[in-house]
Amino acid sequence: MIQMLARMEYAGHTMNFKLEKASFKSKKSTPHPKEERVIFENTHEPIVTQETWDLV
Repeated sequence: MIQMLARMEYAGHTMNFKLEKASFKSKKSTPHPKEERVIFENTHEPIVTQETWDLV
């Protein structure tokens, strides 16, 4: 349950560009900095309310 409350997707938002690969052949992924990630809010029906997600 705690892991569910830590992901913003459960609050109805979508986050893109979390990981980056050097090549399509590479299996290794490196995370993007949080400043470079793109967040789209209210893209789908939330499972957890925004107030609950903010508390966690």
